[in-house]
Amino acid sequence: MQKQRQALMMVLLLPFLYGCTNDRTLGDPKTDMKGSGDIGKMDSDADLPDMEKGLPQTTCQPACENGKVCKSDDLTCVDCLTDDQCPNAFCDSATNLCVDCLENTTCTIPTASTCQDGACAQCSNDSDCTHIEGLPRCEAGTCTVECESNDDCTRGICDQRPLTKNRCIEGPRDKGPCEVCTDDSDCKPDYLCNDYLAGSFCFKKVASSCGAPYSISSEGKSKNGVLARVCKPLQGIACDTLLANVKKKECMNDSQCPNKGVCPPTLNYCSYLCDPDNAGGDICNRGCDKAGYCL
Repeated sequence: MQKQRQALMMVLLLPFLYGCTNDRTLGDPKTDMKGSGDIGKMDSDADLPDMEKGLPQTTCQPACENGKVCKSDDLTCVDCLTDDQCPNAFCDSATNLCVDCLENTTCTIPTASTCQDGACAQCSNDSDCTHIEGLPRCEAGTCTVECESNDDCTRGICDQRPLTKNRCIEGPRDKGPCEVCTDDSDCKPDYLCNDYLAGSFCFKKVASSCGAPYSISSEGKSKNGVLARVCKPLQGIACDTLLANVKKKECMNDSQCPNKGVCPPTLNYCSYLCDPDNAGGDICNRGCDKAGYCL
């Protein structure tokens, strides 16, 4: 009788000792108890944070909000990790903040050409303007042209042609009046390279009047864009003709004198016609002889 009671007690205790399944079959004691008649319900750990699972944390907790992103090395929420996360801006890798610039080359406005603390600001010296084409000089916080006149150039002259944007250029600066030139830097100080007849020649700048043989005061722009009055030859006399006379180029006949110049037998050097009644006036460098040739 006592053995029968013990067997009955074992049958009654088996479900509690080993758990039961929905179909009342014995289950694995290691599994959760679920289904009708469950005494308790244990949640799965699949949705638990890594730390609660006992695993290393791999994402920011709580999750980043308001457009911020998770920085993996220290699991903090930051503004950006790459430039793609900064619309119309750049990501500063040191601060993980979106900024307007990282270096001067991204600041291309003349009034804000240098990058300071992630923002474009005014220039403080010429080196802050080197990346802005045609405006290499810093003046009063703004990148501007290198020169506006020759006085701005420590060497050479100020090239004011539109395509060169007011830059200082160097040249031999050794050519005088009526000598062929390509730009102002070829001419001596106070001379400009101007178009005349079929070429370009150096002529002296003048404030008021001119003297022989460059007697005509003519206003115009030089080859480098400088607007000024210069002294040119009278009556359209060609520069090579005039210089052959000024330099007393020796000749045997007229063919040895340039541009319709003449070789008077009384002079034996190149000359051109003049009016003896006014002694050459404004045409000749040394006056006019009685035969009507510039001495």
